[in-house]
Amino acid sequence: MLGLGNSIISSGVTPIPFGNSFSLEFDGVNDYLDLGDSNDFSFGDGSTDSAFSLSIWCKSTDITGTTLISKSTTVSAEREYYLYFGGNDKLYFALWDASTDGYTYSNTSGALTSIQGSWTHVVATYDGSGANTGQKIYINGESQTLTRATGTIGSGAYVAMENTAYPLKIGSLLSGYFFTGDLDEASMWNKELSAIEVAAYFNDGSPTDLSGQAGLVGWWRMGESATFPTIPDASSNSNNATMTNMSSGDITTDFPGS
Repeated sequence: MLGLGNSIISSGVTPIPFGNSFSLEFDGVNDYLDLGDSNDFSFGDGSTDSAFSLSIWCKSTDITGTTLISKSTTVSAEREYYLYFGGNDKLYFALWDASTDGYTYSNTSGALTSIQGSWTHVVATYDGSGANTGQKIYINGESQTLTRATGTIGSGAYVAMENTAYPLKIGSLLSGYFFTGDLDEASMWNKELSAIEVAAYFNDGSPTDLSGQAGLVGWWRMGESATFPTIPDASSNSNNATMTNMSSGDITTDFPGS
C-alpha cells in the first residue's frame, strides 16, 4: 500500500495480525467514555507544547456534529484539544490555550460524508511546535488537505495548551455533540506519528497489535478483556475508561475488518 514496501519494516513498524472481536456502539444521545484526568493526557504546560497523536476507528451513519476524542468543555480554563466532525461534515483538530482562550486548528478542506457507513481509520498528529502547520490529519492512511485558522474568544492568541483537570472523553465534546455509531481501537501517543507509522497501523483496514510500540500513552480496545462498564487501557498506563449512560449490550461484534 502507498508504495511503502519494506519501508514499514525498516522503520521498526511491522503490522501484526491479532484478535479483534468487538467495538462500542454509541447512541448519539448521551453515550460516551469517561477516561478521567491524567497527566498522560496533557501535552502543554502553558508555555510550550509537546508532540502527540490521536488514533481511532469509527463507523457512523451520520457524522454531522459528532465527536471522536476531546479534552475540552464550555469552561475556558478547562479546554485543551478535540477531534470533532463539524456541522459541515469536515473533521476539526483543535488546540486551546486555557490562559488566553486563544485557539488554533486545522480541518479537512473537504467534507467526509462519504465515510459514513464504513469502518474508517482517523489519525490526527501534532509536532508540538505551537503552530497549526504542525498538525496533520489522516483518513485510512492517507494524509488530507487541510484548512488552518487561529483566533481567540478571550484575551490573547494561542501560545500553548495548559494541563487542565478536565477529563478526557471519547464520543462527547462540551457535554454534547455525541457520536452516533461504532468506535473501536482508540489510541493516544506522546509523539507525532509518521506517515509510515499511520499507514502501518491502518494496515489496509485491519487494526494491528500496538503492544510495545514506542510512544503509546493509551489504548482502548472497546470490548476486548472488558467487564462492563470498564473499558481497560491496554497500554502500560492503566488509564481505564468508564462507559457512561451505556449498557453491556453496547459492546457489539461489529469491528473493523469484519
